Amino acid sequence: MSETILEMSVRVLDAGQKAALRKALGRSTSMKRGNEVIVSIAGIADFAASDADWQAFREAIVADAPEFLRESPQEYGDFQTPLSLARVVCQRLFDIGYRPKVLIEPTCGKGNFIIAALELFPSIRKVFGLEIQGDYVTECKARLLATLLSRPELKREIHINQGNIFAEVLTPEVLQIGAGEVLILGNPPWVTNTTLSALDSTNLPAKSNFKKHAGLDALTGKSNFDIAEFILLQLIRGFTKTQATVAMLCKNTVIRNLVEATSEQALPINNLRAFTFDAAKEFGVAADASLFVADITNDLGAKTCTLADLRGDSTKRVFGWVGKNFVADVARYKNARGIEGVSSVVWRQGIKHDCAEIMELTEEGDGWRNGADESVRIENDRVFPLAKSSDLKLHVVTTLRKAVIVPQESVGQDTTWLKQSNPRLWKYLSSHSDAFNARRSVIYKDKPPFSIFGVGDYSFKPYKVAMSGLYKSSHFSLLLPVNGKPVMLDDTCYLLGFDSLGQASIALGLLNSEPVQDFLKAIVFPDSKRPYTKDVLMRIDLQKVAALVSAKSVSDYLSKLEGADLNFELEDYEFFSSRGLAEEQTMFMMERGPAFHAGRRR
Repeated sequence: MSETILEMSVRVLDAGQKAALRKALGRSTSMKRGNEVIVSIAGIADFAASDADWQAFREAIVADAPEFLRESPQEYGDFQTPLSLARVVCQRLFDIGYRPKVLIEPTCGKGNFIIAALELFPSIRKVFGLEIQGDYVTECKARLLATLLSRPELKREIHINQGNIFAEVLTPEVLQIGAGEVLILGNPPWVTNTTLSALDSTNLPAKSNFKKHAGLDALTGKSNFDIAEFILLQLIRGFTKTQATVAMLCKNTVIRNLVEATSEQALPINNLRAFTFDAAKEFGVAADASLFVADITNDLGAKTCTLADLRGDSTKRVFGWVGKNFVADVARYKNARGIEGVSSVVWRQGIKHDCAEIMELTEEGDGWRNGADESVRIENDRVFPLAKSSDLKLHVVTTLRKAVIVPQESVGQDTTWLKQSNPRLWKYLSSHSDAFNARRSVIYKDKPPFSIFGVGDYSFKPYKVAMSGLYKSSHFSLLLPVNGKPVMLDDTCYLLGFDSLGQASIALGLLNSEPVQDFLKAIVFPDSKRPYTKDVLMRIDLQKVAALVSAKSVSDYLSKLEGADLNFELEDYEFFSSRGLAEEQTMFMMERGPAFHAGRRR
């Protein structure tokens, strides 16, 4: 018969603590009596959940237990907080004035935050801990017991229960919390709902588009969300009638989403602060993370968040809402916001095909080789030079290493015409139908064979100004035709297309100018997965930029560039300075709707 988790987890007790427990328990084998003794010694309610658990525990305090296997931490987005970090967090909260009467840990794990809070907040009178994993619940209780046996002055009323935060209702009424400050402290899962769904995890909220994304946004990624964000929103809404504070370790992206939601979802939180720490050092995770602290209020609260270091005192910056605009640096934005507006030339994303092995080619003699290392002999008129993010390092790009097949000239265009005009290409693509059919995105459903997205008239403009959406740098590049063909970009890039080299050159100069670079530093969060998006770039009003940056300044900048002799006429410059709202800009605004103006996104 296998040993129980309770029996195994009691290994955290030393010999002296086991002896003290044996003496306190005496000869009694009753679970009821045992739980009463644990409450009297340590304040931990319902220490054993069953007679079997209790008998195993009784036996385990006589003999050490072996190691045991755990459930997969990944299934729960599990990064257990080191006790040292938990103590730093609690000390910071104490130093800035928090004196909670009630502590709630909604994902308590092994209990390090509870132990640290008991050590640093003598004001605490009652503790509630919830944890989905049964072995962690037991280990948490055992470690608390060991701590409280060693330090009886930390004894409080403690309730540690097994339960799923997405199924349990944590509210003041359910927990029977009276008057006094409440601190909701912890480290919720660091994964997204999509990741956990892929693992068939049960540690998920009920399926819902809780951010209310519509149409294509709901299908192509924006409906994905961090589990921590859902938990924090649930807790905030559940404690609006109490004097409560949330203090959670989470990724910076989660914090930004919450600060953004103070306007979009009218979140009742105030006094927002984020204290950065080294997640790679603490958890071995390549993510930017902070301790997020916010006071829950009955009213609409602040819409900005102060960023500082967890182990320091200096303020790095303040981010959040300035009027109707969401920005990364409030102070910098107030100096750079003169060019905020809507671009008169619409930014476009590059081509999306999700079939790189087949669609992307490298030149080989008089033919091509694909990503599957196959020799490819096809007509060349649908093959175009391709630029990826890594190609956009120079100011002027004239050579490229890759090419891409472009079977459509607009989204949704019928592709069967290729059978007659490009029979070898049609045969090549058809031979790889399985790869196209295996594309998982729903955007390809019921579309013509070999369909792509991010293609239109703008794709075939001869001159383009582009930037990578993935890199931290806000550098813009000019792409000239290669072998007489316009350059295509992949979907990690954003572009403006021009028929005139003069206009493209001016756009390059304006976008790399100081006002634009300052503006982007003010509104962009460089630690985002994709710092630069179409919505971000559309906020650059090139007419306003042209009013600040003279034609001479642009000319001086262009004269220093290597790779091409770039000149422009005055009428090219007037294209930006007096263009007004173009038809394509008006269409963009109609597509985005009033939400684009009511809340600028990152």
